[in-house]
Amino acid sequence: MPPQNIVLFFCEIKWEDRIAEEYPFYVVERLIENGDTESVRWVRERYGDAFIRQVVCRSRNISRRTARYWQVVLNIPEEQILCLSKSWVNRPNRFWPD
Repeated sequence: MPPQNIVLFFCEIKWEDRIAEEYPFYVVERLIENGDTESVRWVRERYGDAFIRQVVCRSRNISRRTARYWQVVLNIPEEQILCLSKSWVNRPNRFWPD
């Protein structure tokens, strides 16, 4: 069971222990973007830096600021991080017309 404060970051769902096992990408993505120190510590202990690295490199839902932080912490080359690539940043917004 995660620390109680972690459940607060998932207010739109009913937290169950299986969520951390069935949806690790979602859990890590949410907590590295919005979590506090305790939740990030839990993520690192539970999933490890290698998995966090995968999430940072592949996620489309983390901010550039979060990506930059983890780039420094985990020593990830910029070209491996999807949300920092020029093609991602300059991508036209498909949902709203100009």
